[in-house]
Amino acid sequence: MKKINWKNVIESIKTITIVALIASVVGFGLGVKYQESKNSQLETRISEQVQQLKAVK
Repeated sequence: MKKINWKNVIESIKTITIVALIASVVGFGLGVKYQESKNSQLETRISEQVQQLKAVK
C-alpha cells in the first residue's frame, strides 16, 4: 500500500482554494457589472416610454 504524501495533498488543496476564491471574486464583479448594465438599459427604456407618453398628451 502506498503512503499518502500529506504535504502534497495540503498544497493541492491550498492551490485549489486560492483559485476558487479568485474565480468567485472575478465572477461576482462581472455579475455586478452585468446587472448595472441591464439596470441602465432598463432605465433608458423606461425614460423613453415616459417621454413618448408625455408627447401623446
